[in-house]
Amino acid sequence: MLSEEKEIFNLEVDEHVKNHMLEIARWGKFLAIFWLIIVILSFFVGAVMLFNGKDIDRANFSMQFILNAVIGTGNLLMPLISFYPAYAMFKYAVLIKRSIQQSNQVQFTTAFEFMRKGLKYLGILTIITIALIAIGSIMTLIALSKQ
Repeated sequence: MLSEEKEIFNLEVDEHVKNHMLEIARWGKFLAIFWLIIVILSFFVGAVMLFNGKDIDRANFSMQFILNAVIGTGNLLMPLISFYPAYAMFKYAVLIKRSIQQSNQVQFTTAFEFMRKGLKYLGILTIITIALIAIGSIMTLIALSKQ
């Protein structure tokens, strides 16, 4: 058993695997840059939505004001929540490419640390989302059963 574990940790990365990893790095970098642009644009849209409507009579809390506030707040929070996975993907893509080109074990390890942290973050967000959907569904069923 110990010899099998030792073999696993002494893996060699051949040219075929290097090519796959470099392609993953290119696609990862493209997706990360695209996602970061979307995050920044969404943040600015949220700011405009939240602070737009200075002419609206806030004393009456019109529906337009409430809608702007809800959408604007959501568009400000979502980029803050989704920034880290895009950043981690970008760092992974840059470091994995550099580590393969320079045969640098430290950068290789750091790249996979970024990938692990980004995927862990997305996993936790997914669990939270599933829980919120379940709670919302239960509350909806309770509300509908009282009618």
